[in-house]
Amino acid sequence: MASYERTYATARTVFWVLESVALLVVLGSIIGLFAGVSQLSEIRSEFEAFATFGGIAAGILFTLVGLISVAFVQTSRANVDQAEMTRDMLALMRQSGQKPGGSLQNASPKASTAAVGSVIKTHRGYPIIKHEDGVSVSGSVFMNVLEAEEFINGMESSQ
Repeated sequence: MASYERTYATARTVFWVLESVALLVVLGSIIGLFAGVSQLSEIRSEFEAFATFGGIAAGILFTLVGLISVAFVQTSRANVDQAEMTRDMLALMRQSGQKPGGSLQNASPKASTAAVGSVIKTHRGYPIIKHEDGVSVSGSVFMNVLEAEEFINGMESSQ
């Protein structure tokens, strides 16, 4: 199996930049919003009123856009975190002899504590025996119980 491991350093850097820009947009628009509100008492003409209320509306709009951008960045960052955690879980499963996507119900917890040469379980009438390098069935050695069960299933289907 290939030992290629993805890193998400570029994605994390891009997310940091995007979140920084979004937070600056939020900060700038809140400052603009307060500046527009402070001008309400000095309105003398319809044009000043239109410009002031337009500035306030733009401040509110840019604040919302900035906050939504921060939310999107955080969601994307959570996706990267999930991908990294999934990779770590797959590595743990491979170390313990489980196959990704396999059922944990088929895993025998007795396999790791059983003495070498003892029967761990019987699958379709074939004993699966603890071996120094994993488990064995009819003299064939496998890394784990799931592989031994697949071998037994294959033996039965070829008969």
